[in-house]
Amino acid sequence: MNEAPFYEETKPLFNTNKQRGQNNAKDVVIKINSFSFGDTLSATPTIRKLAHSYAKKIIVCTYKPFLFDHNPNVLFTIHVDDFTQEHHDQYEVYETFNSIGKEDKAGIEKKYAAYDIRKIHCTEIGFDLRPEELHCDYYPGPVEFDHSDQSFINNNDYVVMHIGQNWPSRTWPRDQYVSLIDGLNREGIKVALVGFDQKPEPGKYQHDKTCYNFEELEFDGVSFLNRTSLDQDYYITKNSIACVTMDTGQLHLAGCTDTHIIYMGASVHPIWRAPYRNGSQSYKLTFIGGTCRSFCASDPQYSVIEHGTINSVPPLPFCLEGRPNYDCQPVWQDVLSTTLKVIK
Repeated sequence: MNEAPFYEETKPLFNTNKQRGQNNAKDVVIKINSFSFGDTLSATPTIRKLAHSYAKKIIVCTYKPFLFDHNPNVLFTIHVDDFTQEHHDQYEVYETFNSIGKEDKAGIEKKYAAYDIRKIHCTEIGFDLRPEELHCDYYPGPVEFDHSDQSFINNNDYVVMHIGQNWPSRTWPRDQYVSLIDGLNREGIKVALVGFDQKPEPGKYQHDKTCYNFEELEFDGVSFLNRTSLDQDYYITKNSIACVTMDTGQLHLAGCTDTHIIYMGASVHPIWRAPYRNGSQSYKLTFIGGTCRSFCASDPQYSVIEHGTINSVPPLPFCLEGRPNYDCQPVWQDVLSTTLKVIK
């Protein structure tokens, strides 16, 4: 028996036909102070809500303007480096990720590993979003591939795998990728490798954000590493039978498609990162972690242990549990068996 909700749907107290935002002549800007691809894409639910609330398109100030080239909720973009006091005076400005790249009084760089990555944006502005509002959007432009790549993609019979490096605790070892690729090939499954080199994000904890070098690897599939646009990456992912990825920008891009995601665990709790689709984090998503489930980068107690103060713990270049390996990550055998269950 279906129970009635604890609340009642009520009619709006104002005339919805009346143009919203008429008392606010200024255009609205959301300024996203994060260098991260995933952080920035995760602002799209907030942008969508702002556009609906003000009944007009929103200006986005960001380090990643290309993410919004075709977004119907965006009026235009401004690069953060080009944003001036004149813009502040001209527009109504909301800022998010205000602590990124800054240090607190203890001299520790703040990170957002203990929050829902999508809600960081809306809550810093002053509102919350329901689960059905938390899906991210990416709107690609038209893409073209050469004939052989297009034929491969059109067959829709491959697993897409993101091959990139990030925080050490969020970087799967190269030999694990090689073994997984070989294991999938032995099962008759082709693999598409995606990813592109990025500059390290500024801050206290610098880390490599380049792709592994797989030029000499022979496998059944196609390497798209460092030779596709983001729009092409989206199209490759959208047409795959599954996407295997760590907690990277690829996770959030895949969350904008209907592809099944194999989300490999790390030090950040998956509840803060797993994409929402159809109002749920479990829709076409399988999380697979390692033997350690401390999720130390998302637990304030580790911040106190490390720094003597409660602060969002960054995925530091060592295990906060003091283990020699990142046991929060799965081994390739478990990822292989999980992927096979999903696609067969």
